[in-house]
Amino acid sequence: MRAGILAAALAFIAVVAVAKSKSSAKIAALPEGEIAGHVYINRALGISYEYPSDWRVSTDPQRTINLDANHPDSPAVQCSRVLLWLDGPKKSEGRFSGIAALIAVDPGCLTNVQFPQSTLDRQGINEVVDVLVKNFKHSPFFSPYGVRCQASAESRRVEFLLTGAMTINANESIKGQPAPAKDPLEVHTAFFVVESSGFWIARAYIADEPSERVLQQAKFSLADTPAP
Repeated sequence: MRAGILAAALAFIAVVAVAKSKSSAKIAALPEGEIAGHVYINRALGISYEYPSDWRVSTDPQRTINLDANHPDSPAVQCSRVLLWLDGPKKSEGRFSGIAALIAVDPGCLTNVQFPQSTLDRQGINEVVDVLVKNFKHSPFFSPYGVRCQASAESRRVEFLLTGAMTINANESIKGQPAPAKDPLEVHTAFFVVESSGFWIARAYIADEPSERVLQQAKFSLADTPAP
């Protein structure tokens, strides 16, 4: 009898594991969007993003693996798509300046938590923060030393701001070779999330101070901003 119960339990665990690693059909059906000049537009999501013109851009969805490179079956990877990946201009070859991403997340694939509609919904805010930190903490856009969390409604909708900082080696490896020497560099991380057209949209970066200033000036627009 106990053996039968154990077998049933193991079968249940296996089904759950498969369900967790299954990719989002909603993400798979999402149109790629288009680029005009240095503006990314995705009409299905109701968003546009005017990124820095001197940053190198990629729309390759394979970049999504970078959200949790060591766990490709994780919800962060399977429930999301990197719409835009940006590499900042380098002062010299092999020196880090910054990377940024525009990400669409299918919340129904990730969690049953509802996105709050007001900054007064403290429970809802805490629940979404927990989901974001739990699932995206292994991405480059979260400091391993923790994040500061805020919720604002400046665009007449709730937006989450998760920010952090850390020190890295500014010298990167070149063509697979180890970095030549250590050059400590303080960088800032950011993960800004808003809801649009049934998706959670994240603007994320890890950048040194000059690159962060440039990214903060990039214009992000929502086509379906709620009426006041």
